[in-house]
Amino acid sequence: MLSYALGRGLTPADSPALDRISAKTIADGYRLQTLLHEVVQSAPFINNPRQKTASAERPKNSIKTKR
Repeated sequence: MLSYALGRGLTPADSPALDRISAKTIADGYRLQTLLHEVVQSAPFINNPRQKTASAERPKNSIKTKR
């Protein structure tokens, strides 16, 4: 789930976050809500630099004008 949320593979630097996510999810009875909450509150997710996608970028020379 963390890999999907980050949009990349996991690295050894993600281990502390994975340990915390696992521990909290197990302690709360393997609830999906807990898993999702811990993923979005994890340091790798919060600090993940977002890349702009082609659809999110507008060419610099295109200016919208009202007609």
